[in-house]
Order: sequence, then C-alpha cells, then structure tokens
Amino acid sequence: MFTSQPGETDNQWQLPTETRAVRAENQAALLRRWEIARVLDDTDPRIVARWFPGQRDLLERLSVYSEDEVKAAADCLCPLFTIALLEGHPAPGSKPFATVDPYELANREEVFMALCVRLDAIRTDMEKGCILHDLTASEAGTLSSSTPHQLKDLAASPGMTLNLSASDQYFSAVLAGNMTVGERTRLAFMSKKGRANFR
Repeated sequence: MFTSQPGETDNQWQLPTETRAVRAENQAALLRRWEIARVLDDTDPRIVARWFPGQRDLLERLSVYSEDEVKAAADCLCPLFTIALLEGHPAPGSKPFATVDPYELANREEVFMALCVRLDAIRTDMEKGCILHDLTASEAGTLSSSTPHQLKDLAASPGMTLNLSASDQYFSAVLAGNMTVGERTRLAFMSKKGRANFR
C-alpha cells in the first residue's frame, strides 16, 4: 500500500485514484497552512486555535520554507492529516449552521473534500481504506451510507477540522533535506500520531 516506484512523480497519473487523492489532499492542506503561516504574526491566535487545533508549531515551522519546499513535504502517499468523527457531531442530514466567516468556509471545503477522499477509499477497499485513513468501523459505516449533501452537512458540524497526524519527526526530516516519495511515505506511516491525540 505504501510502496513507490521509479518515476513515481512524473508518472503520478498511473497511480490508483485513491493514492492520487491522498497526495492532492496533503498538498492542498499544507499549502493552506503555509498561506496562514506567512501572515501568522498578524493572525488572531483564536483563529489559529479554532481552525488549526494543535498545529501552531507546524505553522511556525512552515513559515520559514518556500512554496516548493512545502509541496515536496506534502508529496507523500500516506495521509498527513486525519479526521475524527467525534461523539456529539450532528448526524449526516442535520442542518448546517449559518456562517459568513471566510476561515469557516475554507474549513468546510477542506473537510468536505477530505470526507470525499475517505469515502472513495473505503468504497474501493473497506479494510485498506480504514487502515490508511485511521477510520473506525463506525466512522466508515457513517461515511459509506452518506450522500454528498449529507457529507456537506457533516463538514459543517462544529469541531470538524483536519487534525495533523504526521509527527514533528516527519516534518523535521522532510523539510531538512531531499527525500524520495517512498522515504517520506514510510516515515509518515511509521511516525504518525495515534488517534488518542485527537479525542
């Protein structure tokens, strides 16, 4: 599941859809955080704590790197972020609360796309999808029975954000020097944080 082949970057369209989806999610999520990191000193700490929980250290780290370096760190076949469908979240189909806040709208879009990635993965292979994305059987069941509209409602639930599953060790290593996609993938998988960190 976490192996890479020669020419993997140039031939990424030959990779399975779920693998390309992981790479796309990693890049979009890290670049979003890099954009925030560039103006971190001017950003209300409450915004950082609300929409990027437990990720201030990551933001500070990303602030000193270039866009190309951040993209390289994101080029990994293991998800760098996870979603925990915590107890108390409204069930799919509940009415989303109204919002006009741009940070909240961006978070909804990020979470919705991440839920779609996980739904596609478990529909392709339930067992591998759960392992890859750290999903419980209950969470997989909720996702697999959800329609796109219900996923949008779920993405609007209070407290739904992407949690950082990649460890400090991962970012220290990949941002410090050149590593292959395979090396980044193995490091991310072996050093990722346990789900207990998000509960």
